Amino acid sequence: MITWMQKHRKYLVATIWVSTIAFVGAGFVGWGSYDYASMSGSVAKVGDIEVTKDEYSSTYGNIYNYYSKMTGGKLDEQTLKTLNLEKIAVETLVNQALLQNFANELEMRVGDEEVAAKIASMEPFLKNGQFNKEQYLLALKNVGMNPKEFEKGLKKELLIEKVYAILEPKAGVSETAALASAVFSKDKVGVKIIDAAAFLKPASDDEIKSFWEKNKAKFKTEPEYDLESLEVLSSTMNPSDEDMKKEYSENGSLYFIDGKKKSFEEAKALIAENTKLKMAKKEALKQYVELKEGKISGKVSKGVRVSPKTPMPPEIKSELLKAKQPTTIKPIALNGVYVIIKVNKFTPEREMGFEEGKPIAKMAAERENAINAMKLEAQNVLKTNFATIDVGFLSKNQKNQVAGLNEQETAELLGSIAVSKEATGAVYLPSKAVLFRIEKQESAQSKEGDSSEMQELSKVLARSKLSLVNQNVLEYLKKKYEVKLFMRQNGENDKK
Repeated sequence: MITWMQKHRKYLVATIWVSTIAFVGAGFVGWGSYDYASMSGSVAKVGDIEVTKDEYSSTYGNIYNYYSKMTGGKLDEQTLKTLNLEKIAVETLVNQALLQNFANELEMRVGDEEVAAKIASMEPFLKNGQFNKEQYLLALKNVGMNPKEFEKGLKKELLIEKVYAILEPKAGVSETAALASAVFSKDKVGVKIIDAAAFLKPASDDEIKSFWEKNKAKFKTEPEYDLESLEVLSSTMNPSDEDMKKEYSENGSLYFIDGKKKSFEEAKALIAENTKLKMAKKEALKQYVELKEGKISGKVSKGVRVSPKTPMPPEIKSELLKAKQPTTIKPIALNGVYVIIKVNKFTPEREMGFEEGKPIAKMAAERENAINAMKLEAQNVLKTNFATIDVGFLSKNQKNQVAGLNEQETAELLGSIAVSKEATGAVYLPSKAVLFRIEKQESAQSKEGDSSEMQELSKVLARSKLSLVNQNVLEYLKKKYEVKLFMRQNGENDKK
């Protein structure tokens, strides 16, 4: 039981982040980026509610633990920076405080007897099916909480649950039935596939020239780069215990689990990984300066062509495409490796001459001619009582397979059929035209949906309505109650 408690402390902490994530997380308020080192005793004041630093630490720990489990315990410094968990923690607490203010204004209360009843029903505190006070106290002790702290948090959670309950929309029977009619409907379809490949033929010189004149601005060479590159691997770094203890001391918020900071020994593997990354970054910056100044050389690559379609890490591609002259690019982090690139020569893109671009223009002209011929054929066939191949019933809530079409093409066909007002029509894919005829339609009314399916549909509909309600309520509340954040943002001390 204690093991369960240790693994599930998020259920017991003084926040409602997990239990009401569907509500509180549905309308995060965009507050921007902050300097969290400037926080004092309070993180924020929302209306009449103070958000304490302790609440922030606890919430941050829970969110960190959630993402850590999602990533299999592989949260590194770069990922944490991208996720911006500090921002998520503050937004969560602010949204909770908005709801608390709303509950107070509605004069909603949670009595001690309600808290006691909730505790008495919680599985971790039961022994032989009955609440056991000794087990309750021991369980809290083992996760570093006292009864007063836990009960205060639980009262807050129950209060917000009451707000949540009065705002939660229900899915009506008629609404669910209407949705079921659409979701469970099936169309018995016949198709005729016309492939552009059947119309491919060599383009004449006149056709190629004509195509070139209309599209020559699109025919350009790719920019070329002469490069030198270096790599610094974090795995080659060898941090000392002193280095790791410094990292642990300076970045303690990275080493929380279940709302509680890990000891140095417990977090040592993660500390070592983060320390290696920092050491690798420092070494990479040193080598960057030396490469830039010509004191060291890197691996030489000449005539490297780069375009948006070039297969290379997007981080590197993005930096190279920005380089319009010789330059040295600062270290780029890629999965534990820092890459330093020096551009020695840049050759910009240019428009091709006709002879240079003719082979490409020939293929493009032939493809365009084939597609135009395919579309014309499809339009002519649509005017006739065309023969089709029966592909059976197609449904939006089932996996469909149509011979001659891949999964994406089948999905596009189904989407067009779903919005078509006519029994026949055509879908134009990149290299195919698919003509369809709806032979028969079977709706939910002609085939009663499984009761469990209807219940699930009702839940889906209710969740969709709830998401809209949540966003609108939070937008309303953040205008109604003043929000003060006690942290610096772009040189400011408060954000309203």
